[in-house]
Amino acid sequence: TEVGRAIAQSLARTLTPSTLELSGRDTVFVLDDADVELAAERIWNLVEMNCGQTCMAPRRVLADASIFDHLTEALRAATPESSRAMIDEQASRHVSVLASEAEQSGAELIPPLDGDDAQRVAARIVISADPDAEVVAGDHFGPLCAVVRCATEDEMLRIHRDCTQHLATSVFTASRSRFESLAGRVASSTVVHNDVVLPTASTATARSTSRPRCSPRHEAGSSRSRGVWPVRQWSITMSSCRPHPPRLHAAPRDLGVHRV
Repeated sequence: TEVGRAIAQSLARTLTPSTLELSGRDTVFVLDDADVELAAERIWNLVEMNCGQTCMAPRRVLADASIFDHLTEALRAATPESSRAMIDEQASRHVSVLASEAEQSGAELIPPLDGDDAQRVAARIVISADPDAEVVAGDHFGPLCAVVRCATEDEMLRIHRDCTQHLATSVFTASRSRFESLAGRVASSTVVHNDVVLPTASTATARSTSRPRCSPRHEAGSSRSRGVWPVRQWSITMSSCRPHPPRLHAAPRDLGVHRV
């Protein structure tokens, strides 16, 4: 991204190594055989988490047309009622403007656009968003997620690939083989079956003892940020020693031997 390149250029002047994990703009695929209630619950969990301000929060849900209405009702039934504070007023205003523009274009907002203030906003889903809308592109950092009706998996992949920041992609389907087929085509760092990724701050959450499998793709960042390997890369090897305690020199003992 533009921000990542600016940081990397600044670090390059002093040959400073870096790991840049610059957030994803991720996708949830809901196929025609998915458990729709489960998908709705998981989507809301991650959209609402930390007020949508996480690197792996979904920005778009691509739903098969045959289950689209069912998913809409499930999302409506699971709508959280609380609002949460965002990092600053500018971020809050950006999310509210995107939601308002989507509504003016004919999309439905769940919940409606009211009750937000200068910094606190509600987690919100945009139903029937235009695939070319800015809210679907997902270049925002907040609790706003667009749901797009798709006729085929190829259409889903086209919309998904229009964004190049993929950290965590979710696929909801009853078929393991369909999941594996789609997972191989999404070019994402992490692909999850019938669930979402709740990010943590601990680098120890990856079990790999060498280079962890999770690493950013395309414009999502550079290098790796989980497991033992990055911890070693970020650490400076240091040595310390403990001084020996002072030795006490006693006066020589008189052994009764005298030089003549």
